[in-house]
Amino acid sequence: MKKIFILLAIIILTVGSVGATTVDPVNQPDNYSAVLYDNTNGLPTAENEEQFGTDRMIEALNKNQEAKPEEVLENVNSAVADFVKEAEQFDDMTMLCMEYHP
Repeated sequence: MKKIFILLAIIILTVGSVGATTVDPVNQPDNYSAVLYDNTNGLPTAENEEQFGTDRMIEALNKNQEAKPEEVLENVNSAVADFVKEAEQFDDMTMLCMEYHP
């Protein structure tokens, strides 16, 4: 089954949160699923002398293209934990991952 990974960036503005992505199910193969992943800004800004960053986050997301949402969260969480080691963090690291089957 082909999975389409969608990474949403939530931008915090003074008026609230903004972020949207659409998937057109008409132009997809019959056996596709879409995986939606989102996180708060604390995850890419996790630090250990430098920030975890979007590149490391995308690498963790792509670690296993067949992963279920729980595994995706575990992969990202493990990558962040391995990166920050014992460094104290000053922001929350909230993640959401779900899979859509039309």
